Amino acid sequence: MQQKRLVFLFSLIFLLIGLPSFHAQETHHMVLLAVQESANNTFYGSTADLYLEIQPGKGRVFLETFPATKIDTQISTRFAKEMVCSYLNFDCSQYDFIYTIKASSPIVGGPSASAAIATLTASALTGLDLDEKISITGTINSGATIGPVGGLKEKIDAAARGGLKTVIIPAGTKITKLPNNDTLDLQEYAKKEFSVKILEAGDLGEAIFYFTGKTVKEEAKPLEKNQDYQKIMASLNQDLCQRGKEIEKESLKYSLNSEEMKGVEEKWNRSIESSAKEDFYSAASFCFGANVELKQLLLKKQNLTLAEINPRISQLESNAQKFKELTKNQKIKTISDLQTHAIVSERINEVKRVIQEIREVNNTNQTLEQINSLAYAEERFYSALSWSQFFVMPGKDLDLTSEKLSKVCMEKLSESRERFQYVTLFLPPVLVETIKEDIDEAETALGQNDFPLCLEMASQSKARADALISILGVEETALNVTIDNKLRSAGRVISEAVDKEAFPLSGYSYYQYAKTLRESNPQAAMLYAEYALELSNLNIYFEKAVMGNGNGVNDSKFIFFTPILNYLFGLASGIALCLVIGFLSRRKSKKGRNKKRKD
Repeated sequence: MQQKRLVFLFSLIFLLIGLPSFHAQETHHMVLLAVQESANNTFYGSTADLYLEIQPGKGRVFLETFPATKIDTQISTRFAKEMVCSYLNFDCSQYDFIYTIKASSPIVGGPSASAAIATLTASALTGLDLDEKISITGTINSGATIGPVGGLKEKIDAAARGGLKTVIIPAGTKITKLPNNDTLDLQEYAKKEFSVKILEAGDLGEAIFYFTGKTVKEEAKPLEKNQDYQKIMASLNQDLCQRGKEIEKESLKYSLNSEEMKGVEEKWNRSIESSAKEDFYSAASFCFGANVELKQLLLKKQNLTLAEINPRISQLESNAQKFKELTKNQKIKTISDLQTHAIVSERINEVKRVIQEIREVNNTNQTLEQINSLAYAEERFYSALSWSQFFVMPGKDLDLTSEKLSKVCMEKLSESRERFQYVTLFLPPVLVETIKEDIDEAETALGQNDFPLCLEMASQSKARADALISILGVEETALNVTIDNKLRSAGRVISEAVDKEAFPLSGYSYYQYAKTLRESNPQAAMLYAEYALELSNLNIYFEKAVMGNGNGVNDSKFIFFTPILNYLFGLASGIALCLVIGFLSRRKSKKGRNKKRKD
């Protein structure tokens, strides 16, 4: 009887060995740099404590702040977590993330803590220990790039008071503007005044390296030109540019003067320059713009009346509808198929929308407006025809059934709505109208079961919001640095997609165009860089995310591996001890019985 009690006691002890480690989750910590607002409306730097616990769950994000902060901090926290999971290609859907911010007094809320939140999250997911003498300030943006924030001098002051030795700031922001419009070199200031080291980071990978000395993501392969894409895009470019020459021949009888042709000639010249660099997407875009302008000049010279315009738009509408039906019947197997379908559908829908606008103009005084719209609609339709060439682009077959596409479309719509909500916290409605229009178009496409177009428009709306978020508070001098970081991240994402045989047709095209526009139109370059980022990783929605990062980080330290292992070890040890003690007890009893028989 005594032996049975011992067996039970030892079993219970060993079974309980694993329970504390199973239930206790590791709490991760970082010192957070913040600013506080004083009574006289000035700001001063302060520190706060940022904590993170990760538990089994459903991908939810919880934020608890002491004292309370604004709602934008909650949204930016969720955004930061999403960026990290995407950047590490980690399936976060099975875990809940619990963040806590503790400060001695109210701090200014907003996205400025999101880079710190992202870094701490990446540390927790990869098992890398952060240097507690380092902190970071900045926003985390699409592509895991780190964006500028305000109050850098005040935050450096707070870091020095808090005993920190290094502060990581967004790339391109070491020269900051003071309230009196003077400039200050933050690296010199921090070194001279506090012996604090200032480092600049352009993305999450750089930030983590500064904290840990380790990389969490392998360097992307150099982005090489895809020969299949180059061949088809060169053909598309030739089609559109040849189209322009045909319109020019037709217009010769109307003697267009050099001043009228100035804009057309400029676009043709830029197209020739881009073609020489084998940037055929940009070349085709310039030819398309020239075609529209030249067609408008031609139609004006022809003095078209409403009676002549109406048959043309009726015929165009009929052709557009027939081509849309043909496009619907195209099989979608690859990411290139998916994006070709979306590009063609978007152009056809635009043609039909412009036709509707033409019909809404009823008086003859608006004929000029109708002529311009007709020219655009006709050339847009020809553009749709040309883009259909990409249906032959090779690639890896994915799970692109209607059911899957519908699900991913709704997921992307949810993401874009959240971004729209976030950006409206900082910008007036007039600056975000286009985002809402893209969301509306995506929802319409979803209702019509045009899932490729839904996915494309939802992605574009999200990218527009991300572009606005990325340039909030960015000084003009730092804009090019921000664009370069975006393009570098886009190149990495495209390279990863190419490695998986999921060539991102739209993303790669926008990437090339953003590089072309970088010098002449930085704002447009930023937008197209965001398009490239958002539309280059769609394959991840149709592939299963991994539970590790696969990039050389110590996978044995990934969350929950050790607690579950400890629990199972305790459970197994208890069962094994029960069996051993039970066996020895039975053996001893058997020997006792045998001895009695001999006696």
